[in-house]
Amino acid sequence: MPKPEDPFRSPYDTEPEEQDLWFLPATEEEEGGPRPRGAAALPWETADRRPLLDPEDWLKAERAQGRALTAAAVAFARLDERLRAGPEGLVRRLALMDVSDLLWSEGVRIAPERLALYVNLRAGAPAEGDRELALAGWAFRRLLGGPGPLEGLHDFLGRRPAPADGLLDFSQRPVGPAFDGLAEDWRAVLERGEALHPISRAGCAFAAWRSFGLSGAGAVLEPAVVAARLGGGEGRALTFLPLAIGERNALRAGGGSPEERLAGWYRGIETACLRGYMELDRLTEWQRRASETLSDLSGRTPPALVAALLAAPVLSAEMAAATVGVSFSAAARNLALFEERGLVREVTGQERFRFWTVRA
Repeated sequence: MPKPEDPFRSPYDTEPEEQDLWFLPATEEEEGGPRPRGAAALPWETADRRPLLDPEDWLKAERAQGRALTAAAVAFARLDERLRAGPEGLVRRLALMDVSDLLWSEGVRIAPERLALYVNLRAGAPAEGDRELALAGWAFRRLLGGPGPLEGLHDFLGRRPAPADGLLDFSQRPVGPAFDGLAEDWRAVLERGEALHPISRAGCAFAAWRSFGLSGAGAVLEPAVVAARLGGGEGRALTFLPLAIGERNALRAGGGSPEERLAGWYRGIETACLRGYMELDRLTEWQRRASETLSDLSGRTPPALVAALLAAPVLSAEMAAATVGVSFSAAARNLALFEERGLVREVTGQERFRFWTVRA
């Protein structure tokens, strides 16, 4: 019995079995071979659906850049070994230098001495609404320790979950479910890249973070701190991978093929580690000069104050008194003597609450 005709059916409609569902992938025909259909049969090229960052490509690039990777790894290991034999505070000094230069990549210039004042005593805090120093303080703390990026990104970044009242976030960075989804994609890239050397994996993490836009367009500090912690590893004196001390070559390696990116990444890390090594040489020379300049002084306070100045990027009389174990007046008197002999310089430019740093 024939089917009754649909009164609402257009004469241009086709039967369902005759429709070419172009949005579905090609199917295998019974008589063999895939039949091109829909987008597969278009006369122009379709969009490339390969992943944005394929760790297999990075593994190939790592093998091709083996010599550059070795140079970066050796420079990092030498710096780490040098720090093991030096005063405890040298790692903090290098972290301040690295954060200062990382901020410069975002157009913000904060000297390491000013940053040290902020992280130690919250001195020189910016006006309300200006977040650069607070962001720098976060980066400094994360480079030195705390939860790692793989242990929980919200805790690592210090971000609060998206508000439940539906208010919009105008910071241009993803929040809430959008951030969580992109973070899962980023973690998936790292999981597929576990075979990479830690330095290479950090570079892949930096590139993937920026490609997925987890910190918004043009952001450098957050992805750089994430990558630096991933590259630092466990059991080292240096808890982070230096990326920007003196120069920012590693951060400029944001485009091109994986081989081009890794070449710039390795070169930037090697340069940053060598600059850090030069800073340690500068402080060692200052220590030698201080010993000669203060050779006519007796007592334990001058040499103890020299060690305190090596360990701390900036030092106040109160901090010196607590570190060395002397009275405030004795610490202030010795700092004034150090300044008179050209060993330190005052960085605040004020009469009270003054801070000094080495003049090398």
